[in-house]
Amino acid sequence: MGINFTYEDFNLRVNDVYATSDLFGKIFPNDLIVGVIEDDETIYFDLLDSTTEVLTYLDGEIGDEKEIVVENKDGVTSIISFEYVVIDTATTYSVDLGLEDVGYIKIDKFVGYEEGITVGTNYIFNEILKSLESTVLMDEEDTLIIDLRDNPGGDLTALNNLGTNLSPGITQLLLPYDANHSIFNLVNNEDEITEYFGGLTALKSYDIKVLVNENTASASEVLAASLNDYGYELYGYNTYGKGVYQNSIYLNEIQNVRYYLTYTEGVWNYQTDKNVITDPLLVNQIDQEGILTLDLPVYEQTLFIDVVDNSLIDYQKFLNVYFDLDEGSKMREDGYFDQITKNWIELYQSEKGMTITGELDLLTSQAIYLDYKLLSSDISEDAQLQALLSLLSV
Repeated sequence: MGINFTYEDFNLRVNDVYATSDLFGKIFPNDLIVGVIEDDETIYFDLLDSTTEVLTYLDGEIGDEKEIVVENKDGVTSIISFEYVVIDTATTYSVDLGLEDVGYIKIDKFVGYEEGITVGTNYIFNEILKSLESTVLMDEEDTLIIDLRDNPGGDLTALNNLGTNLSPGITQLLLPYDANHSIFNLVNNEDEITEYFGGLTALKSYDIKVLVNENTASASEVLAASLNDYGYELYGYNTYGKGVYQNSIYLNEIQNVRYYLTYTEGVWNYQTDKNVITDPLLVNQIDQEGILTLDLPVYEQTLFIDVVDNSLIDYQKFLNVYFDLDEGSKMREDGYFDQITKNWIELYQSEKGMTITGELDLLTSQAIYLDYKLLSSDISEDAQLQALLSLLSV
């Protein structure tokens, strides 16, 4: 289906919609999915016995079509048709920056190999890296940017598999082996130390720059620290500082959902005895600006002049960015709907060919959501990345 949701009783409250989903532009954050149409009969979720039964009704194969019953925040119920499609949720991917000497790999999360489920982040990273090394990363004048921003961590085997028969971990693909120098180590709750080493005979011929931020945590900090230890610079914001690591035990599988117990097993260190909790990584600070500093605006109700509502704040911030307003012309961002806010909403509605109401209504909020998603996925709007690219061009 391509949605992120939370349960409200047995109904599904939409948090976000994948841009590649057939439901994108048909349903929106805060919509409530309350049922499905089966054989011309409406099945309401709140009359079912369990969330498992709800998921059974929502189950489908690629290419299947289904109708769902959706209630928006204005209380209007409608029937939405959609098709089940493949939703690309790759944890690692490359973006063409349009530069001959700079390659870019984004890692959203570290996922280990699971037979029949995923080849693992490190395998995908290696395939992308080989492609870039044959086309872009040819000599010492070239640079690989590894983007670890908003990466919460994940499976450590994606970083280093200790020489098993799995695909090499990312640190083994990027860093040289030195028997006298481990790139990081784990210390479990019984004070047993496991050391991890690189896997190359020498450093790469090209440079590597690493983008991190305050949401770079756990295994992504391990990778950042390992690369930084070999002289590769970090840029962005200071990382999260999660110096412990977890392990997981498989429990059971119910309705094709696998359940695990995750527990803290120990701490990890870089440069032998440093921990990011007490020794934060050294990051060259680059401020983020614009759309990527904003929270997703979420519609609660129609807002109009002279009302005060916290949900308006994110819309005011968005419109200030959308119209590129400076301090002298930008609207307030405190949730008060004044005349200036009304003026900019009217201009936005006019640009979109909408009925000019001067109110933040449902249709206006939906248009803003689509623009927010479009702009936030545009690399030209990524101030940190663009600033790093400017540094590389000097």
